[in-house]
Amino acid sequence: MLKLMQLKSDLEASWEKTREASALAYQLDGEFRQEVSTDLDGFQGTLRELADNLDTVIEEVRTLGKASQLMKKSMRIISDNEESYKVDIEHIQDEMREDNNT
Repeated sequence: MLKLMQLKSDLEASWEKTREASALAYQLDGEFRQEVSTDLDGFQGTLRELADNLDTVIEEVRTLGKASQLMKKSMRIISDNEESYKVDIEHIQDEMREDNNT
């Protein structure tokens, strides 16, 4: 999860640097300006798309983590209930034996 968040941060920093480069390219003249600006706009779009996709992945990881925790909690409750049930059965059987012995 931390690596995903770091990757997203790095992509956003790259997007910002690309935006700065685009501003510099705008200061150039003629056809070269147009060509560089177009390429940088494409890079910005790709970086934004990657960052958005990472947002989705990060949210899915969080959701899976929460689901996993809930499942573990449910399993502990089931296990605890099963143990409690076994203890109750043993107690009832002990009482029945005592009643039969008297």
